[in-house]
Amino acid sequence: MIVRLKEIYEVKGGNAHPGMTAYKKKFQSRDVFVNPTHVVCIREDYNYRGMLSESDCSTDVDVTANYTRVYMNRGQSGIDLVVEGTPSQVERVLYAGRELLHG
Repeated sequence: MIVRLKEIYEVKGGNAHPGMTAYKKKFQSRDVFVNPTHVVCIREDYNYRGMLSESDCSTDVDVTANYTRVYMNRGQSGIDLVVEGTPSQVERVLYAGRELLHG
């Protein structure tokens, strides 16, 4: 089963104007489709909200929301995604209808 999550990502490329020394990061959101069997770990990302509040964000990015980092297994390496929601919310989406072992 594949599930949809809302990923927040940094738009690459400069948006600093000539003469400016500060560079403001820019973030947008997009839907990502994840196979829950490849998720290794989910952990709240406390720093992301602060980064978003100090950057340029598209209108669909909620700077007041909680964000979770999802670590994915990719064979020899891994990939991590920052998605909107608390770890509990993300867990409910990933494993809806399944019972997880807590121990």
